[in-house]
Amino acid sequence: MKRFVSEDMPIYEIMKETGADEDLAATAVHEAGHLLAAIRLKLYPGTTTIIPNEEEGTAGHSCHDIVEFPADATDEDIIASGMAQKLGIHSMAGAAALQLMGISEKDSLLGADSGIEAAMRLLGGLGAEFYLDKALSLFHQENNPAALRLLAVQLLLHKTIGAGYAEQIVDVADDEATMAEIDEAIAIQGKGFILE
Repeated sequence: MKRFVSEDMPIYEIMKETGADEDLAATAVHEAGHLLAAIRLKLYPGTTTIIPNEEEGTAGHSCHDIVEFPADATDEDIIASGMAQKLGIHSMAGAAALQLMGISEKDSLLGADSGIEAAMRLLGGLGAEFYLDKALSLFHQENNPAALRLLAVQLLLHKTIGAGYAEQIVDVADDEATMAEIDEAIAIQGKGFILE
């Protein structure tokens, strides 16, 4: 699924740094978008991978314990909880991340059908475009472009990263940690640190 990346797009720098091809870099940016949204919106991020799952037909996925509602919860209950907007933003975060990295809106939505369907199921008819705009606004906030880029690079380097590691990478973008400190933790604790 070629997205026609050119050298003037931010995603090209990620490809150049990691040696990833266009499709793998796009998958990493997309999944990094979901992960960053989960972190910033405090949606209990989990493990994120860019390893394809042929059974599910996905190029990668983010596993987040977003929220649990009682089995008898209605759509109105979910909307009233305030969680619906966060879920909508999270659902559209992959496409928003690709747009931030220079991919066209049309191409950013390729393969995003499951995210759009999940968003529309809960969101009271506000529409995917509304939540895409909200996700783009989130990613334009200070430090988030850098955090998105760092998370995508880490996904390309390690293929799978855990929530604790991802949060530390976001801390680097927020100037609360350094990559040298994270590299030291990996040296002491081993590669398992990346999956925590």
